[in-house]
Amino acid sequence: MKVDLVREQDCQLYHTLTQDCRKLLLQSTYLPPTETARKLTFAHFVQLLLYFYVAGLDSLRSLITDLNTKPIRNIGLATVGLSTLHDAFWRYPARLFQQLYQTLLEKGMGCQLEEFKELGHVALIDGSLFPISISACWAEYKKSACAVKLHLSFSLNQLLPSCFLITAANHDERVALIQMLVAGVTYIADRGYQSFELFQQIQVRYAHFIIRLRKRLKYNVLQSLPVELIPAVKRIFLEVTDERVQFQADKHHRQYRRIQFKTRKTTFILLTERFDLTTFEIIRLYAFRWQVELFFRYFKRTLHAIHLLHQSENGLTIQFYVVMIVHLLVLRYKQQQLQLCLFKKSTPTKTSPTLVFGSTEDFIENLGQAIPSNFKIDKQEWNSIKNCLFEFVQLKFNFL
Repeated sequence: MKVDLVREQDCQLYHTLTQDCRKLLLQSTYLPPTETARKLTFAHFVQLLLYFYVAGLDSLRSLITDLNTKPIRNIGLATVGLSTLHDAFWRYPARLFQQLYQTLLEKGMGCQLEEFKELGHVALIDGSLFPISISACWAEYKKSACAVKLHLSFSLNQLLPSCFLITAANHDERVALIQMLVAGVTYIADRGYQSFELFQQIQVRYAHFIIRLRKRLKYNVLQSLPVELIPAVKRIFLEVTDERVQFQADKHHRQYRRIQFKTRKTTFILLTERFDLTTFEIIRLYAFRWQVELFFRYFKRTLHAIHLLHQSENGLTIQFYVVMIVHLLVLRYKQQQLQLCLFKKSTPTKTSPTLVFGSTEDFIENLGQAIPSNFKIDKQEWNSIKNCLFEFVQLKFNFL
């Protein structure tokens, strides 16, 4: 369904998108630290980067060209030199951008998915590589290649990044997760995070986990637990077991919950210490892990984060925070506009009591349909925003 969203003609789209962020930049926290920064203040630098990603530009040279040839001075973006832009990636600490992003999140910029409130805070964990210049020796992971890894903690409650780390590509993902742990959060991850020491650290920090295991780990069954599945999935999840176990290789001698099931020709083994959830809730939460993979693809391709603007660790961290801020601002703008429309938004798809999934693909598709469209921005909507930066036209958003 298409809905026309008309914005006021006395306010350009760029101002509308960035107004919450620009208000924060007026605070003393973000004033230039020294007199030498007056040529490109922190607030001005942030606004240039916001424009860069909203406009979908591909390089800092393209930004300079826009500054010189387009009427963007009307929105307060003055011309600066290329070397001044590059220097700003060194001058300003990435923690300021982190603080800006976290403040926007805390101000209620991100809505909450209702269905996960009762389950507590859930975070999807994964890492993704970004190729980088061979001259960046800090990111070397092969003799002939350099890359950085973005370790992302992605909130399932808001479908937004909650925090991330930038490391060399060969950095241990399990160590990165330990650095990002927050008490009370349930972390969902794939087999690369298997480690009894990691499991111990998660519990010591009063957090939780649902992590897929590799096969052939020896264990002792302490108790067989009831397998609780809904009728809709009994044809696709076969040979399901739910047990309280203790692993022989675990020097901490912790007791865990081990869930095993088979779908098609693949056997999944999930480990958790959450005994309060049903078997189906554990499997369903793990199935949502695919959302972090989708976000990485969206982050790299639609938001153009794959085009790295700086080779330093500080510069890359700045870039990734700005991309996430832009995503948050545009998503919030879409949510606000949909709230203003006169049409009643349709509710997300729910699993009918009489529904029976014929395949795993049907089950995964149903999970995607359960997420309201106002938590997503598709490529066509991004193109509409980019094309409307300086034109007073109607924007059209898709929603189910």
